[in-house]
Amino acid sequence: MIDLADVEDKKRWLADIRAVFAKRGIGCALWNYKGKDFEMKDMPV
Repeated sequence: MIDLADVEDKKRWLADIRAVFAKRGIGCALWNYKGKDFEMKDMPV
């Protein structure tokens, strides 16, 4: 339940999944799911 995770855990999860996708050459996108908000802005690429 991502809405219960703290901000640092959310950042680590996003960084990890983006690294895996980049390593495998997989495109990705991020969108809001069922009104859940990651509450992050200006995430570095």
